[in-house]
Amino acid sequence: MMVEVEAVLRAVVQFVAMTKVACSHYRKQALSVRTVKLPDRASVYHAMGMNPSMVEAVQSRVFKRQYGSKTTRILMEHCTTEEGKIVYVVSRGVETATVASRQSEEYDPRRKCFVNPLVKSSLAVTELPDDLLVSSGALTWKESRSSKWQLEDLSDLVSGKVSVVVPISVVQGDGGDVTALLL
Repeated sequence: MMVEVEAVLRAVVQFVAMTKVACSHYRKQALSVRTVKLPDRASVYHAMGMNPSMVEAVQSRVFKRQYGSKTTRILMEHCTTEEGKIVYVVSRGVETATVASRQSEEYDPRRKCFVNPLVKSSLAVTELPDDLLVSSGALTWKESRSSKWQLEDLSDLVSGKVSVVVPISVVQGDGGDVTALLL
């Protein structure tokens, strides 16, 4: 999920200082870009200043369709391997990550649940699927093209767009087994 808002560079600099996150700076097509990588779910919550009750309210949501089926949105990274297996990232450390996956992704529509349960395991970060080697959570500020000629005059008041990327997973059914991983 991506959210974009207009912001001046000073706001991003203040955000980085207040949250004590690492920020990289580079130029792309002569425009300034600042990127903050958010390594895990907890970092996203902390950077956004979310209290525990707010985190609980937004971590997952079940949507019921007219004909009775359910779909769940969960704030959690995932990827699908070449074999069709879905791997969820429960937590990340410096050298290891806790992941959860099922033996197969077969869904039983009669029981409205997956045939196989989710099983947690620890992996070395280097053993994660390529799509999960680096967290997809990020905050990026890109200088506005209209401010390109004003950069020298405006300094940190130059305008741009902030994009916040929050990893989400969409699960068939009520997603109770995946939601339980958040606890």
